[in-house]
Amino acid sequence: MHDKISQQYLEYLELHASDDYSSLNFIELNLLFECRLIVQLRLEWMLKRRLDEELEAVEKIANDCSYYLF
Repeated sequence: MHDKISQQYLEYLELHASDDYSSLNFIELNLLFECRLIVQLRLEWMLKRRLDEELEAVEKIANDCSYYLF
């Protein structure tokens, strides 16, 4: 839920910001940065988790294959 709120707020701020973000005040700029960071970290975590799961699956297949080969 936190990620969805961050993403929605990020979209809101970017929609209402001028090209150089001069229309945003200091607090909004900080929130924009924090929301971007949260979304980026969440995406990186999801990618790492997916890669870890895929690696586990590949290792299991490799172990199964080596069991039958030796």
